[in-house]
Amino acid sequence: MNVSTALQMNFVCNLKIMTSNLQKWEAPVLHQLKLNIDASWLNATSISGYGMILRSDSGEAITTRAGKVKATCPEEAEALTLLEAASWAKEMDFQSFWIEGDCHRIMDFANIKPSSIHWRNQAIIFEAKKLLESCGSNFLGFTFKHRSSNKVTDVLAKKARNEGYLKQQ
Repeated sequence: MNVSTALQMNFVCNLKIMTSNLQKWEAPVLHQLKLNIDASWLNATSISGYGMILRSDSGEAITTRAGKVKATCPEEAEALTLLEAASWAKEMDFQSFWIEGDCHRIMDFANIKPSSIHWRNQAIIFEAKKLLESCGSNFLGFTFKHRSSNKVTDVLAKKARNEGYLKQQ
């Protein structure tokens, strides 16, 4: 086997490993909605962006929102995105919905699982949960999925960060 063939085989092997780690977006069960959220952060002196998409049980996009927040770290940007999502869900009176994010620590903390979250971000998450409690039985809970399962919110968040979008519906 020559070097070129070995390099090609190594590339194909690495590509298979990378793509096997990708997750696909999963729809909620019948008659439920899923609000996917994501934040995009570069540094403490830049504006961060967030993206959200509400989808039906068939995967159809119902509505989206993107905006900007000021955050000192990625975790804070994700926590503020969760707070924005909670506020939006309450404002729009979403029915039978889940919130799904790609920040494991944030989703674990929101689900009352062990997680090392900065105390300021804990307060932000508590505030989001309080808003969501006011949605009553319409709010079904938090789920975690890897970013690869929802590229739409990642794109929305980066676009909002780069172009400084204000809230949109």
